[in-house]
Amino acid sequence: MSPLQLYTAYSQGSSLFDETIDPDTYGVDPSDTQDADDLDGDRVVIPQIDIPLTSTSLQELSVQINPLQECNDFGKQIYIDTVHVLYTLMVTDRILWPILWLQYLAG
Repeated sequence: MSPLQLYTAYSQGSSLFDETIDPDTYGVDPSDTQDADDLDGDRVVIPQIDIPLTSTSLQELSVQINPLQECNDFGKQIYIDTVHVLYTLMVTDRILWPILWLQYLAG
């Protein structure tokens, strides 16, 4: 739950929270220079990145990893599994070969 959701859920009938807190501004940093109009609590903006995998490897990644699967560790195992699959696919697509070759020569 987000801090606002926790505040809303537990402040109703609970004396643990200061009731003078305005839920519309709860969690907003007043010293932040970002315009209030730019704040949109319903969206998360993820920057575009270039993934050098082949389309076959991208399809394999989506088959092997379900980011919405149930987990009890806040997504840690999903992240570890994703890194492992990405590493394997990057080796298969020969993206990491120059790096691995340099490590081999240096080692």
